[in-house]
Amino acid sequence: MKKTKWIIGILGIAIIAGVTLYYISPKKEDARKEETTEVIHQIGEGVGSKSNIIAWGEVGYTNSQEINIDFPATVRSVEVKEGDSIKKGDVLVTLDMDEYKKSIQKMEQQVLINEILLEDVTQDKSALSADISQIKGDITRKTKEYNQGTSAELQILQTHLIRINKEIEDAKKDYGKQKKLFEVGGISEHTLENDEDVIDQKEKAKIEIENNIRKIKDVLKDEINALNTELNYKEVQLEKMQISNTVNRDRQNVSINLSQLDLEIMKNKLEKTYLLDNKIISDMEKGMIKSISVIEGSRLGAQNTAGRVLEMIDANTIVVRAEVPEEFVIQIKEGDKAEIIPKADTNESIQALVTHISKIAVQKDGKRIVKVEVKPQAPTSLLDPGYSADVIFKID
Repeated sequence: MKKTKWIIGILGIAIIAGVTLYYISPKKEDARKEETTEVIHQIGEGVGSKSNIIAWGEVGYTNSQEINIDFPATVRSVEVKEGDSIKKGDVLVTLDMDEYKKSIQKMEQQVLINEILLEDVTQDKSALSADISQIKGDITRKTKEYNQGTSAELQILQTHLIRINKEIEDAKKDYGKQKKLFEVGGISEHTLENDEDVIDQKEKAKIEIENNIRKIKDVLKDEINALNTELNYKEVQLEKMQISNTVNRDRQNVSINLSQLDLEIMKNKLEKTYLLDNKIISDMEKGMIKSISVIEGSRLGAQNTAGRVLEMIDANTIVVRAEVPEEFVIQIKEGDKAEIIPKADTNESIQALVTHISKIAVQKDGKRIVKVEVKPQAPTSLLDPGYSADVIFKID
């Protein structure tokens, strides 16, 4: 009897110990996870060696593509699912476009009918003439702004460009002097590197100014093209008015031209890089389906409004956005080397470069963090949007 009680006592102690460990172990594990995700550690790799900054990051991307259909169609089948990897030429969605193709055929028939129809409408052309005169003036002014850079924005940017070129020239001269001093031991390597950084920053500023000039000119060019299109349309209308009381056949030719223009617009809607016959295909070299907005039977392009079909992520723009506390971010700069350790496989190490450092800090878990973007130097299947990874920044 005593032996039995002794055995029961031992079993009771074992059960209590097991239950205690069951509840304590997750807490220890949670504490360990909190400690490892506490955001940042600085790890010394040895006396006189470099230090690293380790930060938690989330996989994202910098470029995606929305596919929209702006003509009447019905989704026959969806060939992909959200999260699927895709390559150029893959079939994404199959459409029923019979209704729209019949509309094109009807428009072609209408063009033929217009050739034999007569129409005579007299209208006051003064307002339209005034519109055309104003559009021509706008075209002349904007063309001058485009060719001669006379707009205020372009002049300001050109002035900045001249100034930054002068600053770069001066900085390079100073750097040459500093380099000679460094070679004779007159200054430290750190000072020389600071001068190099100054030149790099000014070069980046120059590129940004040049890009802004190019963007403004592109906008001007688009505006000129749009004005020319509007001018062409209004001139056709004016011509139509001018011949309204003359030979009906001549006037009907204008109507035919407008019908042909509508027909061309309708046909052009089918001339997309992602349309092949009645299928939507990927025109992206390598990507991933982010979201799908349609199902089998969905109607698209009602009243010629664009209907969203799906969105694709460009896999060549995959990045990891690391969360770095503000007190450490000053040690990191664009172009620095980094190492990505994906949570999906912590035995893997992916080499990367810092491509962007946010200028805005945000509050998270009681701390101020800054998003630092790193881009893998080679494609990998271990980094998909929404996944997490540790990012190790190589700090000099």
